[in-house]
Amino acid sequence: DAGGKKQVKTKVMSKTLSPSWNEQLRIQGKLHEFVDASGPGKGMLKLEVRDRDSFGRSSGIGQVSVPLAGLSQRDGERLSFTREKLMPAGRGTITFYVSWIPAGAASLNKSAAAHSAMLASERLNTRGELEVHLLSAKRLMAADRSGFSDPFVALKLEGQKVWKSRVASRTLDPTWNERAKFSGVLGDLLAKPMLIKVLDKDSYAADDVLGEVAISLEPLAQTDSAAFTNVHLLSANRLSKLNSTVSLKVAWRTEEEIGGGFFRALTSTISSMFADENGDR
Repeated sequence: DAGGKKQVKTKVMSKTLSPSWNEQLRIQGKLHEFVDASGPGKGMLKLEVRDRDSFGRSSGIGQVSVPLAGLSQRDGERLSFTREKLMPAGRGTITFYVSWIPAGAASLNKSAAAHSAMLASERLNTRGELEVHLLSAKRLMAADRSGFSDPFVALKLEGQKVWKSRVASRTLDPTWNERAKFSGVLGDLLAKPMLIKVLDKDSYAADDVLGEVAISLEPLAQTDSAAFTNVHLLSANRLSKLNSTVSLKVAWRTEEEIGGGFFRALTSTISSMFADENGDR
């Protein structure tokens, strides 16, 4: 909400504590209506993060208000707001930027947006390999009488077999540094959030769930890699947030990039062989 204008809303991100919207929201009006401290919006932009339940009702999670006085008439300049704390509780942050688009440039920006949407659609239809680089977890719950756990991770992507990491013995702060690879069409792989479960390996009974979280990989629709650092896990019933966190990175490569990399590596190997032979002569 800005300048006393009509509110605009993002799409709903399902079952995640670390959403990535990557959306552009537009509010039309005159610049002075947005930046004037004596105007309807008091020169402030108000963002509110809300949670929508299964019945379509929503409740507030937190909000932030930022001044727009720095907005410039020059097209292309923007105000950046990084990791702004959501109030009143101060739990959670939000990152966004604000820019002013003069009316004369709006049609050009619409054309650019349409072109970007077309490229994004083409990208989602490409085949390739999605790599998940599982890094570590912190402050896991102790599942054994020894005060430790034997944690491992199970990853589930839409339409893919469950991938499991190795078991890290007797630790609450495991470091795996392992990579899982999933092949398919990018749009299919991103259709639903990736489910991450951290479990304790039990030799004599069912493995205990130490925490789980669903992470949206939608950033890969626009970029080749993304990092998720210290993402909080939820309890097994997903009703409460735990102090435990997990960190990972994701990356996307098309079949052409994978094939090209193999060809370059093969060429390099052959060149080295010839160089060695010439050096022996």
